[in-house]
Amino acid sequence: MELTVPPKDGDFAVEPNYLHIWPRNTFMMIALLSLTGCSHALFMPFEEFEKIRSGDEVICFFQKYFPDSAPLIGVSHLPEHSAMKQ
Repeated sequence: MELTVPPKDGDFAVEPNYLHIWPRNTFMMIALLSLTGCSHALFMPFEEFEKIRSGDEVICFFQKYFPDSAPLIGVSHLPEHSAMKQ
């Protein structure tokens, strides 16, 4: 699942000179920075993606496992990334 992180005050929302990795049990998320912006990629088994069926479940998932990245992505934007759009 790819998640877009909007710029903050016209700049990267995370430090651009670092590798950002959030490991969690059988899955992880990484931040990929480019000249055009920042995106996060979430890697996890398909079985875990299939458990997330609605926008509200996406929010709950991120609040539980990635509470520090949810504000970067924007909690109001998380439902757009439901597992149904993998």
